[in-house]
Amino acid sequence: MPRPVRHPAWCDPRRCGVSADQPYGTHSSRPVVLGPYPPGTLLAEVSVAQGPPVTGYPFSGRPYLALALRDGDGELCLAPMSAELARALGRVLTGLAREVAR
Repeated sequence: MPRPVRHPAWCDPRRCGVSADQPYGTHSSRPVVLGPYPPGTLLAEVSVAQGPPVTGYPFSGRPYLALALRDGDGELCLAPMSAELARALGRVLTGLAREVAR
């Protein structure tokens, strides 16, 4: 008999790949989409994901942020990053945006 599945609070059941029948899938949050900000066409999509732990890969099984950048021609970049890197990147981007807005 399959075990009940536990989902993180941020997991969106419509996007989640984990079920009783598929216990080794990836939990996924609802994406946050930013942009485009005219005149540019760039969109940023950010979500949280968590795959299963994999033996020999100590950082597997931990939640991470997935940043996708795309424009009218499709996806340009997909960057999975740790929460620590995402926080640091957020601080840098905020600081630089403040500098150029002066």
